[in-house]
Amino acid sequence: MRIHPAFQPSTWEAMFRAELGNGYRDKAVALLARLQERQFPAAVCNRIRGIMIDDSVSPWAASP
Repeated sequence: MRIHPAFQPSTWEAMFRAELGNGYRDKAVALLARLQERQFPAAVCNRIRGIMIDDSVSPWAASP
């Protein structure tokens, strides 16, 4: 059985947020590298790269 890769930017964003939210920054960086290797548009890469500097990557972030 062959597993097909994810091509939707929203899927990549969700995976990226999950890795960061669980403290796996190195895995998130590896995901970004894979995204760039697959030649996704610069706007998609920049959006996901911008998540790294966002403090609210976890969906369970504490409310103010």
